[in-house]
Amino acid sequence: MRNNQDDVLVERVRRHCQNVAYQICQQRGRNYYYKHEYGFLVHDSSRRTSLVLQGEEAPLPVLAFPPATEEQLQETEEWLGFSLPPLLRLLYSRVANGGFGPAYGMTGAIGGCPLEDDLAENLVDAYFSSFREESILPRLDELEMQSHAQWYRAMKGLPDDYVPASHLSPRDLLELTPEQLMQTAAPPDERLSWTWEKEYVYEFPSGTWPDRLLPFCYDGCAMCENLDVRTGRVFLSYASWRPGHFMLEYRAASLAEWLEKWLRGER
Repeated sequence: MRNNQDDVLVERVRRHCQNVAYQICQQRGRNYYYKHEYGFLVHDSSRRTSLVLQGEEAPLPVLAFPPATEEQLQETEEWLGFSLPPLLRLLYSRVANGGFGPAYGMTGAIGGCPLEDDLAENLVDAYFSSFREESILPRLDELEMQSHAQWYRAMKGLPDDYVPASHLSPRDLLELTPEQLMQTAAPPDERLSWTWEKEYVYEFPSGTWPDRLLPFCYDGCAMCENLDVRTGRVFLSYASWRPGHFMLEYRAASLAEWLEKWLRGER
């Protein structure tokens, strides 16, 4: 069942996209764009918004991908084998079939905007391209997130109570030997200001992919925003420092929270 808050949020997203598209076409915003087969991909850095706009010689204030039809959404769900989250479905049917949002914009359902850099044709392709056919797909709702502290300690074989000195960077923690790290441990009264103990990451071997985790918004540099359909949470995926692995970093408790951060210019 859809709630009224979703309707209000979708309308705010639609108006935001209209406003940014108009500003872009009036050349009043700080933006850059390039032409591809779908239209103009435009990045407005002042609004942290990307839009794929129609146009032949110059972008028009019209999203290149019209809202998804019910048939496109049903076909997408049939291929995926599960239903799209209600808010995501509403965005596709009310705003556009992808091609809007932060970073490089949201990937569309079937018939919509592809995942940027030719990584996938649509949301279905992006999902099935993320794992091998023989892979066992873990469920994120059955796994506990870990902190960077736990991850570094396990990788380096450090004691459970180890805390690095505040001047050490994440790269230092990877490159220094366990012996060197123990020599630079923080004194008991010092704690790191960055998220050392906060549990907000997963790590998986490459070729593994969580069940019902949809790559829906490309961030560039092989990073992508992913929506966990089971829990509603949003995670950023990127290569792990450990060879042959990737990380999932917690970004928001829900798609609605993720969108609100974008609308406030925090994404």
